[in-house]
Amino acid sequence: MRAMRMVTWIGIAGALTGCGPTHEEVLSEYRDRFDGIRAAFAEIAKALPPAGSAKEGARVEGLDPKPVYDDLREVYNTEVVMEDQLADPDGKFRDPLAFDLILSRGLLRGIQWTGPRSPMSDSTRGARASTDFRKELDDALGLRYLLVNRILEHVPPVGVDENNFRGGRIRLEAFLVDLKTKQVLVGFPYSATTSDRVQYTYRGQENKKEALRSWAASSLYENARKALMKAFPQATGGTFEIK
Repeated sequence: MRAMRMVTWIGIAGALTGCGPTHEEVLSEYRDRFDGIRAAFAEIAKALPPAGSAKEGARVEGLDPKPVYDDLREVYNTEVVMEDQLADPDGKFRDPLAFDLILSRGLLRGIQWTGPRSPMSDSTRGARASTDFRKELDDALGLRYLLVNRILEHVPPVGVDENNFRGGRIRLEAFLVDLKTKQVLVGFPYSATTSDRVQYTYRGQENKKEALRSWAASSLYENARKALMKAFPQATGGTFEIK
């Protein structure tokens, strides 16, 4: 896909030298707490309502604090995951081509970094950690809400030839969960389709039909994120802004 979210590992780059604990040593201090979040994820996965339960117009009132996911101001009290990441946060059984909004931040990363399949390289784990790295972990553990996104239907776009594609669509439902109580506060549906027209580029001998399909898939991904950005405030009274 064209639009991939760039993940910033705070405190890793530039912390290769100096005194203080390594990333691995810091992570070992936090492992028990993130193991607790891992267990909470598994518990939430079992407590979610059945597929198709979220209804149009559903809304929860009076949340305090209001849920916030704001890339523009870099203010967050909400983590965003796909439903399969609750039971499998390490991605052990995940299809690498599975649809993902790619909105997860520090909470899921912390679970992964402290888990059995950490994506952090050995060289980074042995490098010195800055205070910002510890702050990222603390901020993640302080998040109040979890937004779980469940795919109800996903029809990927298909390239017909280098000039035409068959559009795709996706239907999802999202559930806002209070991480303190593990209570589902509200569920709401949203959906998206590929844009009617897609401009694309390709390189050299790249298959043009495949390039068009990939850019059409990126269109579906971007439109799904826009649909969530619109539906979230209506259902929760909170803020959802994506760069």
